[in-house]
Amino acid sequence: MGRKKIPNAPNIVFHVTQRGNNRNDIFSSSHDKTLLLQIIQKYSKQFEIIILYYAIMNNHYHLLLKTGNIPLGKFMHKINVTYSRYYNYTHHRTGTLYEGRYRWVVVTSWFHYKRVLHYIAHNPIKAGLVTMVGEYPWTGHRELTSSDIFIRILDRNALLESLGPNPPESLRIYLEIIDSEFLGTYSFDGTLIYDEAGNSQDIVISLWYEKFCIEQSISIPIQILMRSGKCPQKYMKVRNQFIFSLQKIGVSNDRIGQFLSIPHHSVPELIYRTWHL
Repeated sequence: MGRKKIPNAPNIVFHVTQRGNNRNDIFSSSHDKTLLLQIIQKYSKQFEIIILYYAIMNNHYHLLLKTGNIPLGKFMHKINVTYSRYYNYTHHRTGTLYEGRYRWVVVTSWFHYKRVLHYIAHNPIKAGLVTMVGEYPWTGHRELTSSDIFIRILDRNALLESLGPNPPESLRIYLEIIDSEFLGTYSFDGTLIYDEAGNSQDIVISLWYEKFCIEQSISIPIQILMRSGKCPQKYMKVRNQFIFSLQKIGVSNDRIGQFLSIPHHSVPELIYRTWHL
């Protein structure tokens, strides 16, 4: 099977991660991490990339970024080749530095965006490097909240604008996201795998639907119609509110579509119509 094709268009938000070969360290010192930041700083401008968030770990790094008119692949190739040449020369080694090509996923929902911010910010804690988010220096969080940063790659304005129109309020929302607790197990693309009780997506949807229908006083016959793919017009907005509630907890469009007997690719459009009519 060939590689998944990377979307090539402006204003796409990607979560990208690059790991060391065999999960070995690719940063052996603070200087190495500083050098990567300098490389990203230089080439993000050249390749029209907006850095929204990041974390430079010991054996991998995370970038949350937005593309311009130049394909993501050109930027990633440039920074990875430039850094690997530096690292191999400096540390007297040969061979591949990375574990294959970088991983990427398009961030397509507000929940996923929040989840990625939270995940990247908490990555140093998960790795056992620190006990609090603000303690690790090589992150977007530290750059956003501190003044003692030598190299800045974060587009602070772009990040805050993505969270709201008012910078102080956006910063409050950001801190709320970082301090919140995302219960359950999620995949790299932000999709729910198991909730905090260990329930799979399918069970979560069924339980959520039962609760939702009780709260909305929806009769059994209408519940069946809403799941048949032939939802009555007067209940479409209610059904779409249910879809939206599932998206907020990370349930995939595929599973939503299967449950409601609708095409999975129509799910985002249904939500958009609901909140923009």
